[in-house]
Amino acid sequence: MLIIASYEIITSNFEGIVYSLGMDQYFRVETLKDGSGRLVAWNFAFEQIEKNFFLGRGFNYTEYIYFEFYA
Repeated sequence: MLIIASYEIITSNFEGIVYSLGMDQYFRVETLKDGSGRLVAWNFAFEQIEKNFFLGRGFNYTEYIYFEFYA
């Protein structure tokens, strides 16, 4: 129970702990809420998965598609 409770306290106060330790630049706290651009990539990936759900496009297709639509 102690481990579960401490985990909950740390995760709910993570930003404050990082700021108090002075490690905000290392953890890039200002970009935590928006996922550091990952949310945009994930949304794009899910759109591509929906288009090719049953047949797919093969191995390393994500690298190809991300390179093609980088801009």
